[in-house]
Amino acid sequence: VICLNAIFIGLSMDHSASSGEEWSPWLVADAVFLVTFFSEVTVKLRWHGFRGFFCGSQWFSNSFDATLILIDLVQLIVEVFFVSTARNLDALPSASLFRCVRVLKLGRMLRILQADVFKDLVDMLMGIIGGLGTLGWALVLYILVVYVFSLVFRELLGRHEYENIKEYFDSVPRAMFTTFRCSFGDCASITGIPIFEQVTVNYGAPYSMLYFLFMFAVTVGLFNVISAIFVESTMAAANATAAEKKRARLADEQLLFIQITKLIERILEKSPSHHITPPFSEALDMIYQTEVDRDVIDEVVLTDKIAIQALNELDILPQDRARLSDIFDPDNGGTIQVADIAAGIRRLRGDPRRSDIVCVDLMIRAMQPVLAEIMSDVKSMAIGMHVPMKAMWTPPEMQP
Repeated sequence: VICLNAIFIGLSMDHSASSGEEWSPWLVADAVFLVTFFSEVTVKLRWHGFRGFFCGSQWFSNSFDATLILIDLVQLIVEVFFVSTARNLDALPSASLFRCVRVLKLGRMLRILQADVFKDLVDMLMGIIGGLGTLGWALVLYILVVYVFSLVFRELLGRHEYENIKEYFDSVPRAMFTTFRCSFGDCASITGIPIFEQVTVNYGAPYSMLYFLFMFAVTVGLFNVISAIFVESTMAAANATAAEKKRARLADEQLLFIQITKLIERILEKSPSHHITPPFSEALDMIYQTEVDRDVIDEVVLTDKIAIQALNELDILPQDRARLSDIFDPDNGGTIQVADIAAGIRRLRGDPRRSDIVCVDLMIRAMQPVLAEIMSDVKSMAIGMHVPMKAMWTPPEMQP
């Protein structure tokens, strides 16, 4: 409906003004869209309440929708019940502003950007927004370069009465505008004669060298540098936005619990050894201690569609899924507790971090004194039993 309304706005601007009918098809279609959007807002108000609608988490978008509907309503009332007034307004210059307000209704298009299909488009827009600061400074730098060269052109080319030259450099603002045009390749007079061709004829080739240096510095140097920095800042902003969304997703405990619950339910339903019947929420203690065969886990995570979707939502990489049972079974016992599955899934989420390596290193360091103490006790026992240490570590079949 939002897309149809956007298309309708464009078509109606060309046809509705020329129809001249009191109830033209364009006016009827506008009324239909108004009723549709008004009904949507009414349902939301009834569902969330006035305070929840205007003060809730989506207060901005709801207020924006209500404002657009109010604009639609006022415009429709003027066009239907005050026909003569609307026609008189069309003759005034302010009527263009009144009609341009209709363009604001295209703001409804922002709502459809929340759909997953527009994810790449949203990322591009966020990247561009993030690069606006760089673009602003690039504009300042460009204006500074144009200003400096325009002062030079004003002083050198704006003092003598040469046709197709002086009128384009007779003042600093005019010289800046001409320099701006030339930087983008439009360096011709109103009659189509290249300005710096006239400069070469009237001032000589050395003056054209200044134009050559200006064009080379701007097009090859300045524009390429600005483009590179803008692209870099845009990509950095897009990556920062994506990283922030991923952090928020990883911090979403509700998403984690829901998807782990789905995965465990599929594993328990596929396991022939468990005797727990749904609803599983009534048997959490029993489920916590339940052990599942590794083969069942491998089958579920690789073939079950619901489990695969849950792992996708949890950002578990596909290349890790074939080894999930091995990861969750560090003692190679052949069975895995459901609690270990939940804990392992939580730790597998996200990118590898330096803290993971440091954590393992500290655990190994903590184990070293314990192992050294055990080794010392074993040595003491061997000495007490008068058994050589080498014999204790030699398999029986290899002993003499």
